[in-house]
Amino acid sequence: MKQNLQETVNNFIRKNGTNCSLWIEQLSERGEAASYAAETQLPAASLAKLLVVDAAINGRSIDDLDVPVTTIAELEPTHYPTVLATMKATREVTLGELCGWTIVTSDNPAASFLVQYIGIEAIRARIKFWGLTNTTFECSFSDSELGEKGRANLSSVRDLSFLIKAIWRRKGAGHYSLLWKWLVNNVRNHRLPAMLPDDLVVAHKTGSLKGVVNDVGIIETKPPVLIAAMMDRQADPVRASVELGTLAVEVVEILAHP
Repeated sequence: MKQNLQETVNNFIRKNGTNCSLWIEQLSERGEAASYAAETQLPAASLAKLLVVDAAINGRSIDDLDVPVTTIAELEPTHYPTVLATMKATREVTLGELCGWTIVTSDNPAASFLVQYIGIEAIRARIKFWGLTNTTFECSFSDSELGEKGRANLSSVRDLSFLIKAIWRRKGAGHYSLLWKWLVNNVRNHRLPAMLPDDLVVAHKTGSLKGVVNDVGIIETKPPVLIAAMMDRQADPVRASVELGTLAVEVVEILAHP
């Protein structure tokens, strides 16, 4: 017998601790929903890159995204893996490419450039535009900002669920079709999508810092299912990632129609 959705949420919290928050929703008329600590602010980590890219593409034409704005050599170095290592230093880079890499590979140098290029106030303006009252943006994604300082960017599963639903509803239009495509092609699939069938589309964004294990996405079942999970103070991030994969399977079993 299937357990109900709220029982699934409660079991997840019992296993993983109260430094977690969840929002789960069936995206249909009168769809089921359940949550835990939906308004609690937790470190967003790279989930904040959704806001950066949204601000970077806002008000720009598709042609604007094809204009070179920097070169590989001009992007700041990092000790972490980056897609930029595969490219010549002299290669010109467009605004659209930087946005795509920021979502698809969660590339930190690309994201840091975007923050500098558009300015923090542009990002905060989009937070205000969307009405994300639990969300703050205080720092970028350079190596020096990925420790304790990186915890200053905060959000909640309520805010992040609202944002990804807004993108989903607009996925057939202009810039949002690009942003949706980037989310669908996210290569960091070790959390929510990890145990789902390979042919099941999951549009999502992860976020990680020391002890922080986040993933927010929409699973394109019939009807679609939204899961927003933020986990903090996790002693074993690998185990926490596995727990998110298990959660996604359980939620799809409860909410998706055969």
